[in-house]
Amino acid sequence: MCRSYYIVCFSLVFLAIESVFLSRHAAAFDAGHHLDQNRYVLKKEGFSEAAIDAVSLANWLADYYATAPAVDPSVRPGLARLQFDNLPDSQSAENYFAWYAYNSKKLIQEAAQNNDRIQLLATMGLVLHALQDFYSHTNWTTLYPRYEDGSFN
Repeated sequence: MCRSYYIVCFSLVFLAIESVFLSRHAAAFDAGHHLDQNRYVLKKEGFSEAAIDAVSLANWLADYYATAPAVDPSVRPGLARLQFDNLPDSQSAENYFAWYAYNSKKLIQEAAQNNDRIQLLATMGLVLHALQDFYSHTNWTTLYPRYEDGSFN
């Protein structure tokens, strides 16, 4: 058989293996629900499609970088803080909210001072991701249901 035949076969096998690997990795951070929420709220608030896409990309990257094999393992602990995971009690959640609010406000103020719209939109995506994770990764709504008048249990 000719050499080009082996190259084509090798390439096809490589592409098949790569597509299986990438599809499994992609499924690990399916953020469709995050993106739907972003689009709904930001569109309602009058954001352009380009701005919504920028926020949604940063929102999605919060999950991607937390699980991507190419990410330097030494930065994973910092990236994990972009998630709302592994908080064992309400005090931990309260501390996380305080830390996140402080840092988010600082980044938003910095973006405003520098007139940096990309930083602002990226920060919005990360902040929205953490807030969305709070409701999807905790049992807070079960522990603290709202009454019809809006008050908490």
